[in-house]
Amino acid sequence: MKEPQTREINGVTYTCTPLGTTQGLGVTARLVNMFKGMAPDSASLAKLDEKDLLFLCQTFGKLSTLDTGNGKTPLVANVFESHFEANYGELLLWVLFCVEVNFGSLFLAIVSDLPAILARFGVSSPQVSEPSTK
Repeated sequence: MKEPQTREINGVTYTCTPLGTTQGLGVTARLVNMFKGMAPDSASLAKLDEKDLLFLCQTFGKLSTLDTGNGKTPLVANVFESHFEANYGELLLWVLFCVEVNFGSLFLAIVSDLPAILARFGVSSPQVSEPSTK
């Protein structure tokens, strides 16, 4: 079993537990359908629709925790609405982190121009640490 990984994004530490194989197959199929036909250097995130993004958030929210430094590490799913309210740049970075934990560079090449994509949404460059295993 692959170990959970952690990453700090804008001062918040997220931990993502990898998907099980069966659930991972379903997410793989969904990701392939989301991104098929998109060039690796395209602004792919800008083409995601709401239901695709919500699917990823709901799936990874059940497998991720966050630590804001107050001693509690709730599931992202349990604090999703309040934590990401008006914080969509961090939400996208968290989703990409979860994709990286589960699928490595397979899908990250598609969003290699993330800073440019975030800038289109008025989001400044975030502070992101390298992932580590816990």
